[in-house]
Amino acid sequence: MPTTTNFGWTTPADTDLVKDGAAAIRTLGSNIDTSLADLKGGTTGQYLQKNSNTDLDYVWAGISAGGMTSIASGSLPTGATSVTLSSIVGTYKDLKLYIRGAYMSPTPYRLAIRVNGDTGTNYRGVIARSNSSSTDNNAAATTTQFLPFYQNDMGSTASQTQLVMTFHDYSNTNAFHSISSVGYNTTNDFSAMGGFTYKSATAITSITILSEGLAANFSGGTYELFGVK
Repeated sequence: MPTTTNFGWTTPADTDLVKDGAAAIRTLGSNIDTSLADLKGGTTGQYLQKNSNTDLDYVWAGISAGGMTSIASGSLPTGATSVTLSSIVGTYKDLKLYIRGAYMSPTPYRLAIRVNGDTGTNYRGVIARSNSSSTDNNAAATTTQFLPFYQNDMGSTASQTQLVMTFHDYSNTNAFHSISSVGYNTTNDFSAMGGFTYKSATAITSITILSEGLAANFSGGTYELFGVK
């Protein structure tokens, strides 16, 4: 019996008797129905994807959750010098930390970030800063914390300090960790951009937000930590 070029469905031959036509049509219909069975079903919002490398092997699937997932959030603790976000799971590609409206008392003091409770000299970084009148930069060869703003950035009122830090490939245990940051502070009217290295091949499982030298208390602000797929 002849077959179709692409799918190999059986079709009647030119020499087949008319009486055999109904059976041939049923066979062709059954073959088509079987081949396209995976196209049936699914629900609203799902999409059809390949289930294997086999021809016509498909499966209906939901769109996998992606983007960012909030894994910790809250207010910076008034009257405290630090807050630690701990037990960070290693199932994401990156971590992204948002700090909004942070300020401290007494002033002036800087915002600092540590990881894994590490107080050793395992932090390096460079920061570029600019405002309406100047642009400068600062490099820290060896410190005991990350300083996303290298000048006194915390005012005595809600200064709308905005900071976003990204901890790239944070669960990697085969290399040092790269961290980047961008931020803005209305007290000194400057924008800052930083690039940092945590000199440890240990996975990052906790992040501490603190005042530099623990010499000032938080008076306000919020934080939110996201896992990035």
